[in-house]
Amino acid sequence: MNISLVSTKALKIDLEPLLEGQIVDLDDDEEFDFRFDYSAHRPDDSVSVKNTFAIAFKALLRAPKDSVQCSIIFLAQFITDTDFDDEFLESKFALMNAPAIGYPFLRAFVSTTFVNSGYEPLMLPTINFVSLYQNKNRNSESNE
Repeated sequence: MNISLVSTKALKIDLEPLLEGQIVDLDDDEEFDFRFDYSAHRPDDSVSVKNTFAIAFKALLRAPKDSVQCSIIFLAQFITDTDFDDEFLESKFALMNAPAIGYPFLRAFVSTTFVNSGYEPLMLPTINFVSLYQNKNRNSESNE
């Protein structure tokens, strides 16, 4: 099966000042607080199309130095050369490889957005999607 990234886009971005109670204590080596999750799904408009899927990234960043927080929903959309069933969306490729392909586009988008908004560039950390995939599997197995 050949898979290609066809597009990326931000569905939602909120950039707003941090209020007094929202400022978090960070370790000395951290510049910002970063919370992150992702999921694989078929796009809403592709009910009859069986060869597309998207990775939805959800991120929350709090940068106390700039007194700003940012929440983002970002999509990386993929197409395959063959149709697949919904089980594919729980596969290693859909939850490990595809996010690793799309995540650099999110990183670039965040950095550019911060610079264009007048803040210092903010580079998101690298992510080990193999570990995240294994943790997601362990968590889903323990919940069953």
